[in-house]
Amino acid sequence: MVATFTQVYTSVLSVSCKGSGCHNPGKMATLDYSTKALAYSTLKAASGKIVAGNAMGSVLWMEVNSGAMPEGMPKISQANIDMIAAWINAGAMNN
Repeated sequence: MVATFTQVYTSVLSVSCKGSGCHNPGKMATLDYSTKALAYSTLKAASGKIVAGNAMGSVLWMEVNSGAMPEGMPKISQANIDMIAAWINAGAMNN
């Protein structure tokens, strides 16, 4: 599976994370997913959140795979978890 950040943002982050109201300005100041550009920059800046080339070592993947995130919402689909893993394992590019 080939995945892009655009797919990850559109399918998961903007729906389940930003859409939940948690990762918007004023809520989670260090993880603002209100736009694709902000989501990418804050994910890359957060220590350990994304380890390019290593999904299993990335906090983002661990949180969604375990169901810890999105907090208070249903676990995201396995297809979306796999898409996040594919994107991270391919280098977590801003594409």
